[in-house]
Amino acid sequence: MLVTPQHAAEGPSAAEANDAIRRFVAGRTMWTQADLAELDRLRAAWQRAVRSEIVSAA
Repeated sequence: MLVTPQHAAEGPSAAEANDAIRRFVAGRTMWTQADLAELDRLRAAWQRAVRSEIVSAA
C-alpha cells in the first residue's frame, strides 16, 4: 500500500489497524510487559481509526 503524507498523518484505517493487531498476536502464547504495551498501542490506534471512520460516515 502506498502511504501518502495525508494518510500517514491520519494514521491507519480501522482495517489496517485490525490487521496489525492480528499479525502481532498471531501465535503468541507468552506476553512480556513490552508486548502488552505494544498491544495497548495497537488497540489505541484501532480505536482512533474506528472513531474517525464513524465520524466521517456521520
